[in-house]
Amino acid sequence: LLGPAQEVPPKVELPAPKGAIALEDVHAIPPGGKTPVLPADQLEALGFSLVIFPGGIVRAIARSARDFYATLKQDGTSDAFRDRMYDFDGVNALLGAQEILARAKRYDEGDQ
Repeated sequence: LLGPAQEVPPKVELPAPKGAIALEDVHAIPPGGKTPVLPADQLEALGFSLVIFPGGIVRAIARSARDFYATLKQDGTSDAFRDRMYDFDGVNALLGAQEILARAKRYDEGDQ
């Protein structure tokens, strides 16, 4: 924290990192919001180089979780939901578990 005798340092303008996208080139489409959802090619034609969907994955996961637990409550098992789930090997492949374990083993052996 700054005390009363200290000055606030001047604002320093730094150059944008190479390849950075300017904020005016970013378009946010919150799912269920008022922003019209346009296809990527139309947004690009309007000058946007990056489109974000804030909260979209949270909404998708929340709905999937609700459906999963409803199935579990109704059936007492997740069998009817399995076609919408990764199995054990599928999750490990998605996460790259074998590569992570191989890398960790190098550290165990001191071969860094």
